[in-house]
Amino acid sequence: MDLAIFSGAPFAVEAGSGKLLKSGSRMQLGNGERALFWHDPWLNNSALKTQFPRLFSIARLPLASVAAMAQINDRGCQWNIPWIRTLRIRDLEEWDRLYQLLLQVRFQEDKEDKMMWEPNKSGSYSVRSFYTELSKGSGSSLNPCLQQIIPKLWKNLVPYKIEVFFWLALQGRINTKKKLALLKILPMEEIICSLCKSDPEDTSHLFLHCPFAHEIWGWWWKMWDISWVWPSNLDQAFEQWAFPSSNKFFRKIWSSIFLVIVWSIWKERNCRIFNGQMNHPEYIQNLILVRLCWWVRAWKEPFPFSVEEVIRNPKSLFWKMEARNHPRKTRPSQPSLTWFVGASSLMQRGSLGGYLLSGDNRVICLFSTPCSPLPLNSAIVAATHRALQISLNIASIKSQPIRVVSSAWQVSQWCSSPEGGPSNLSFILNFIRSLHKKGMATSFGFLNGCGKKVDRMLSAKGLSRFSDVVVWL
Repeated sequence: MDLAIFSGAPFAVEAGSGKLLKSGSRMQLGNGERALFWHDPWLNNSALKTQFPRLFSIARLPLASVAAMAQINDRGCQWNIPWIRTLRIRDLEEWDRLYQLLLQVRFQEDKEDKMMWEPNKSGSYSVRSFYTELSKGSGSSLNPCLQQIIPKLWKNLVPYKIEVFFWLALQGRINTKKKLALLKILPMEEIICSLCKSDPEDTSHLFLHCPFAHEIWGWWWKMWDISWVWPSNLDQAFEQWAFPSSNKFFRKIWSSIFLVIVWSIWKERNCRIFNGQMNHPEYIQNLILVRLCWWVRAWKEPFPFSVEEVIRNPKSLFWKMEARNHPRKTRPSQPSLTWFVGASSLMQRGSLGGYLLSGDNRVICLFSTPCSPLPLNSAIVAATHRALQISLNIASIKSQPIRVVSSAWQVSQWCSSPEGGPSNLSFILNFIRSLHKKGMATSFGFLNGCGKKVDRMLSAKGLSRFSDVVVWL
């Protein structure tokens, strides 16, 4: 096994990085089946081919594994290393030293060989530990701005390949048209930006100053009522990227959106070049929100909004967790949370709504969402589904018994029964019935005039029945 597992590391382009990778890596010997006898640093912290070059030059099996060179029996371990010729005097000197080392080898037959990264206590390779070691040497060739960016970039908020891509973009190492022309891969007359067709395509133009890119950034700034002036290059822009807020969740959103937008612009650029397909900026904006929501799911945050809800109302990204940070100290044995849900339908549009009441009669959540006109029972089923979907995303609420009350007696019967109900609602009803498998205890009730209670509560909180929002109080 060689060090190819580290070949994707973005710091490998730095001076001395290859030497650092070799010196900081060690093969932990298990059963010896994966470790290469001559090439891997499994003995004495360096490869045997560098410790014993004369022996390596006459080895008959230079790519053999450690296990292939050893025979384990009742008397212990015997080494059988074939040579292409008889050992000479100077060869024997190296063999004596190698044999003394081999006598110390102990196999672990129940474990596999594992490559270890010694600068990290866990033994696992990380960009942070590599950069730390690299900085201890003769010094990194990175400019000071890039060195300050390191802590802001490697946060695991987006997929690793996006972080690596962005790191390469900061150093001007991605294959923009201008770079390809400098490498004489493209003629100079073909370096015009594929997005605006007016200026040469380099990283600063493509991601910051191109009119197409500026429209994307302007959409994001306008959403949060801010204005921004870009510096001349990408690394300074990222260094300045910050949002003044105490909301920890949104600070993570703000940090990751920079990389998401840059990646989305790059993907659109490639789509136009290689597929001949041009997408409207509004499509790219929605795609940015979709990608962001995908990757937010990996943060293990109880973010309660679906992708569709974020696209309809992007400001839902400014979400706080106060509601789940202050749980009640005591909980009644009976259902302590009750959803009151309702629905209304006009000639051309309908709406769903509801509010969540705690055991001490506090309203802790409200929602409303527009929908197409539906029969009353179908709309109540949809409102029940939406209320339970919101509850399922909050661990402190999901763990409590929940009762859903509506003005449709038939709906409460459908949801409480193991089967039944209209066939066109079977998918939603089966979801509601299966919630006990997800650890949620639910029950359903009937209350005459429940829909009017929901209307009054939404109105009291200043919410329109036709707004698309989830509010935690």
